[in-house]
Amino acid sequence: MGADYSFADCPELDIVVIPSSEGSKDADLGNEVFLSFLRARIDRAQWVVTLCDGAFPLAATGSLDGRVATTFPGDRDLLAETFSRVDVRHDLRFVVDGKFITSTGGAPSFEPAFYLVDRLFGREHALRTAQGLVFPWSTAEIPHLVVPPRSR
Repeated sequence: MGADYSFADCPELDIVVIPSSEGSKDADLGNEVFLSFLRARIDRAQWVVTLCDGAFPLAATGSLDGRVATTFPGDRDLLAETFSRVDVRHDLRFVVDGKFITSTGGAPSFEPAFYLVDRLFGREHALRTAQGLVFPWSTAEIPHLVVPPRSR
């Protein structure tokens, strides 16, 4: 089974999710077709979410310059070294900076998803979704940061 769309015919996206892949930290960073697609979609998306090392291609677009972000714990130093204009946090499982949500990935990938459900549909819906997935959801217990809005 193949993809429904290519980069050329992909419809507009309200939410762009950039998962981690085998090439997230290297091959994807040199793939200009992929990065151009991301730049165009990111500019028009309402939300952009990265899981694990998906933060690397997002950072390569320049979209995280001057922003706070996180990634997979073992790759945070590499993200900070590779993209010095990104404020990489080592103590958080997800970060919300404007429309960008970066996360550690793995099992905690549900956390940025629940945050987004909370923002789009309300806390009660997020709590019911978490309950249905048998996953604890309480931002009070999750190391995260929501960066206050600022003028750019």
